[in-house]
Amino acid sequence: MPQPTGSTVQSVAGFWTDTFNQTDPLLASECISQGVKINGGLGILKRGLGTWIDTDMYLVRPLDEQSDILFGEEKAGVINNAVLRLPLNSPLLDEVLRPFGGEVPSWLAPTKRLSSFLKTWLSGAVDIGAMPWGTTGPAALTAAAKKFGMSSLALPPMTFYPVPWQKADWIVDPKLDLAHMIGDNTIGIHLWNECIRDIKNLPPPQGSFLHRLWSEGAV
Repeated sequence: MPQPTGSTVQSVAGFWTDTFNQTDPLLASECISQGVKINGGLGILKRGLGTWIDTDMYLVRPLDEQSDILFGEEKAGVINNAVLRLPLNSPLLDEVLRPFGGEVPSWLAPTKRLSSFLKTWLSGAVDIGAMPWGTTGPAALTAAAKKFGMSSLALPPMTFYPVPWQKADWIVDPKLDLAHMIGDNTIGIHLWNECIRDIKNLPPPQGSFLHRLWSEGAV
């Protein structure tokens, strides 16, 4: 994949432990599994390094560089962390990092929370990898924003998530152009990598958006 103009590539060696001072080998292992994205994203924010953007977010317009808070809903009531900017002193940072510090997330469903407590009691460590997908991502950010009265700051779904994950396969349909999927206020479109994992590396149909991504060297 070509390096974007004006960007700088840096090694992530030691990034997780330097940022979060993780000393428990099991916890560190879990941080580099399911939690790698949200953990890394918050690490960038805690270091004041700018805005976290998932690699499966395709920007169609420049980001707003003026606001110190930037995130959006993937659907009504659910805030996704594929684009995330928060000030260094934001209470959301510490709140979302609690599971990586050994706490069972308060935002888990009651049955899942009880199961996590039991597993923690038996093993002596919080097993983030065994929690439902998204526990340390959208679920965490949504709960934290609600707790601190920041939910209203989330941009509407059309801003970053104009296409829901259930329709992620639109990228292989030659009849669906990017212009059909976005709106006037769209800044980026999340491509839901986990949903297209099995199709993104297959030869794409001519004229599909995936074919365009291939031609741009983005896959």
